Parts: sequence; C-alpha cells; structure tokens
Amino acid sequence: MRLLRDPTAKGRRRANFSRHSGKDRLKPESEWVWSDVEPIVATELWDQCNAILDERRRTKKPPGKRPRHLFAGVTHCHCGERMYVPSNSPKYICHSCRNKIPVDDLEFVFQEQLKTFVFSPEQLLEHLEQGDRVIGEKTELLSALGEEETKIRAEMEKNYRLYQDDKISSDGFGFKYRPLEDRLKQLGDEVPRLQAEIDFMKIERLSSDEIFREAQDLSTRWPDLTPEDKRKIVENVTERITVGKDEISIDLYYLPSVSEIVAGRQRASICASPPPPRPRRTGR
Repeated sequence: MRLLRDPTAKGRRRANFSRHSGKDRLKPESEWVWSDVEPIVATELWDQCNAILDERRRTKKPPGKRPRHLFAGVTHCHCGERMYVPSNSPKYICHSCRNKIPVDDLEFVFQEQLKTFVFSPEQLLEHLEQGDRVIGEKTELLSALGEEETKIRAEMEKNYRLYQDDKISSDGFGFKYRPLEDRLKQLGDEVPRLQAEIDFMKIERLSSDEIFREAQDLSTRWPDLTPEDKRKIVENVTERITVGKDEISIDLYYLPSVSEIVAGRQRASICASPPPPRPRRTGR
C-alpha cells in the first residue's frame, strides 16, 4: 500500500515530510521538499490507482477490534500452533504443547533484534546496486522476449501464407503453426508479468533508501513509542515470530539479495536466545 501511495512513481519525490515520533507522523505540507525524478508510471495511472484506494477507504467497513497484545497474530510455537495471552496470564502460551514465554521477555528480545535491522551506508548501497542489477537483468530478458515474440509472429505469418498458396498441407500447417501459437500464448502471459515485476522493483528501488533511513533508529526509539506505534511497526516489519524451547526466531522483512529477489520477496530470519529468567517475587 505504501508503494502505491508514493508519488515518486509518477515522477514527484518528496522529502522532509514525516516525523520520527509522535502520533501525527506527517509534517505540514508547507515543509515538504519536492524534487522531480524520472517517472515509471503515467501520472494519470497513478492518480487513478490512488482514487480507487481513496474510494475503498471511504466505503470500507470500520476496522474490527485491534489485537490487544503487541505480537498477537504473528507469534507461533515451534509446534506450529499460534500463541496467545490468556486474560489471566502475563505470558504467550501455546494451548497445544503448553510452551510459553513472558510478554515482557518477548518484547525485550524483539527490541534487541531490531538492532540487526540497522544497515550501514555501504550495506544500503550494496543492496540498491543489487536491485539495479536485477532490474537490468529482467529488462534484458523482457527485451529478448519481445524479440522472440516478433520472430514467432513472422514465422506464423510465413506458414499461413504457405498454407494459403497451397504449398503446405493442412496437417503440415497444423504441425508447424500450433507450437508457435502455444508459445505466443505463453509470451502473452509472461511478458506482462515480467513488466509488472520490473515496475514494482523500480518503485521499491526509489523508496528503499527512505525506508532504511526510517529503520535506522527503531531500536533506540522503541521505549518512547506508544503501544499503537509499536504495534504498527510489528505489523510492518515482522512476518513471523517462532518461540522454541531454547531460542526465538524472528522473521523480519528486508531488502533481499539478487537471487532472492528473482525468487520473490524473502525475509531475514533472526534467532535469539530468550533472556535469562527473572527472579520470582515471593510473598511474605
């Protein structure tokens, strides 16, 4: 959704428009800084898509009750079951195998692991260059598919003329024409899909540096964030948390490597040991 809303895609890049803290994330428009960049979609198409999103926002039903606990919905037990916090317990509990972890301990581990979400400028540049290379490779492939489509159409036209001039039988025409027709149908599906991948990656490429800048200080700002802001961060960067007996695996979204981009959006899997047990309070 964020990428679809980003005006960078239509050639207008904005900066200095958001705050790092506070409930109102956007600054006044008078403080925004705009610059022109090369568009990757037509302005009319961008406006049309965002008009559809605006209409959906106006007409959609009110959201249901938000999860009460910070990691509700993304926390799983190593046995595969989801973990929940019962009303009478301060722990995430698996009702299947009774595995459990204190709520505060899981948040502590999550905050610590956010530090690994920080990238140096060199690492960020490497990620961006990798993305550029993949875009280049896909663009070359798209060009090759276009050339193949042109050759197939020419070959189909040639065979059709031979058939019309009675220089090839019906069986011979079908034998030569049908495989070309099948391949042309495949290209009809493959070319638009590949073009969509390239367009999406270009939008990600333009937005990725801003995303990483905002992620740089997540860990240090964490204690000062409101529960609502913390929940938004969890929803945006966390795919899954798996609680084992001796370790916790946190899957965070991140910019993938070249081979991973080709395979689709991936995740960064981080394993951490739970914090040492805290001393129990005893009654007098």
